[in-house]
Amino acid sequence: MVRGSESRAGLVDWSKELTEEGRTLYTVRLEWDGETVSGAAGDMFEALVEIRRQVEPKGWLMAIQGSRLDAYPSGMARDMGGGEKIYVLRPGQPALLADLVDTLADASIDDLATVGEQIKFFESWEKL
Repeated sequence: MVRGSESRAGLVDWSKELTEEGRTLYTVRLEWDGETVSGAAGDMFEALVEIRRQVEPKGWLMAIQGSRLDAYPSGMARDMGGGEKIYVLRPGQPALLADLVDTLADASIDDLATVGEQIKFFESWEKL
């Protein structure tokens, strides 16, 4: 977890279960600073976004690949892989299999962005 020059360790874990309706439900949990924040959705990336929307208003960013400005899952990565992997995107270039990274893997602080910034980057990448 990073907020300006401040950083704190956190623990992220996740689970996947099949609902009674036959849908997959991902739950991602973040434990840090004495509290637990969680998100649940049909794919891991979206469950992570739910957590980020809870911690970002306090100024915190999660130092993981899923929080990178230039990383986003494709529709297929979400549908077939549950959003467990995302693409590191390069402007003007298509996403390649070699660009896939684990959504919850550590990331450099310099690469992080808010959910809004990440979506904006992805939308501009899509237009190229």
